[in-house]
Amino acid sequence: MERKKIRNILTDSVWSIAGTVLMTVAAQFLVYPFWERKFGTEKYGVIIYLISLMNIVSITCGSSLSYTRIMLSAKSTTKNFPYLLLLSLLSIISAVYALVVSFLNSTLLSSADIVCYVILCVITTWRYYADVEYRIHLNYKGFFLYYTLIGTGYVGGMLLMSLTDLWALALIPGELLGLLFVVLKGHIFKTDEFKREELAELSKTFAVLIGSNLINTLIFNADRILINHALGSVALSVYYVSSLFGKTLSLITTPLNGVISGYIARFNGVPKKKTKLLVITAAIALALLSALACTIGGHIILPVLYPETFPLAKDRIFICSLTQTIYFSTNIISVIMMRFANKKHQLISNI
Repeated sequence: MERKKIRNILTDSVWSIAGTVLMTVAAQFLVYPFWERKFGTEKYGVIIYLISLMNIVSITCGSSLSYTRIMLSAKSTTKNFPYLLLLSLLSIISAVYALVVSFLNSTLLSSADIVCYVILCVITTWRYYADVEYRIHLNYKGFFLYYTLIGTGYVGGMLLMSLTDLWALALIPGELLGLLFVVLKGHIFKTDEFKREELAELSKTFAVLIGSNLINTLIFNADRILINHALGSVALSVYYVSSLFGKTLSLITTPLNGVISGYIARFNGVPKKKTKLLVITAAIALALLSALACTIGGHIILPVLYPETFPLAKDRIFICSLTQTIYFSTNIISVIMMRFANKKHQLISNI
């Protein structure tokens, strides 16, 4: 039974990571370099800055609600309506936030850019919640198709962007396509009964998780925000290229965390101290080896993707990659903590 369970986890991880790799390759290795070549190094830095600001709220809200449902589904069957109600409120927050960000950077954006940016922020919130459709049902073949469709939408979005010069249109079709697939084929967006007590428990758990995840997302995006304000958008472009492989690897671990959380939710008992130490040791070794791999891969591929920026970025690739690989290793440990440790301990750890 144990061998079968391990085999299932490995199989699901392969499907999950494969889908995310396809989507990430479409975004990081097609859309992002296309942005730089289309708009130049300086505006590319501005776009990265705006994406980072979007991630802080939109991705945090959507993924926190997703993980909340995963946690509560381990205790009992969850209903859709309370989550859709909270998701609607989070959408309003994302839209208002996007408008504030847009107006603070209005000299860099056209009116059409602002509209597209607000739409992107709201859709991203919904799409990151939509991931839960496949995690609570452990349907990782469906997850692979879902992420493949998102990546395909990104490629189509590049055509729209090239015709309109609206950078956000490169991502909107992919997010919409993934969301539409879940609406048509999934179950989480179907209306059902509403119970007040479910909303109360959901809100309590969500409040703790979003606080923890907000700190995580701030850490993940703070480097780009600080560099943009301290050194400018050109320096941000150089840094982003230096850390591209490390960032991409950390994004790929997101579905792996989803697989881990899905199975851990069904695990009864407490892991032994020896097991915990083994996980931590493996995470540290994984961070170092991954940083080395990112450095080698970066020196081979980045000159092709970013011929203008690579000469400025090449000496920074290892250290920038290491910061990201350490981050994703601690993220894996954080997911395990979320199941076995007190939620307050997770919040303290992230602080």
